[in-house]
Amino acid sequence: MDSASVLDQRSFSVVDSLVLLFLGKNDPFGPPEIGERILKIMSQAALKIIEGGHTPWLTESEYIAPILSRFLHQIDKLNG
Repeated sequence: MDSASVLDQRSFSVVDSLVLLFLGKNDPFGPPEIGERILKIMSQAALKIIEGGHTPWLTESEYIAPILSRFLHQIDKLNG
């Protein structure tokens, strides 16, 4: 593992919040495998792999919006 990966692991491991990751199935810069590695580091993360490339939240917003809305409502309920 290179030093950049170690830095990323440290950065992600200190996040103590609920996190929802959207990654494009065909993203050349952040492929789904990256998200799966992040899930192993961040205990409160969820990953949604979406059709598309690097910006699925722009190209697949109609699919992502309801997922994001449910996630935010869950957080709102937790914060009561």
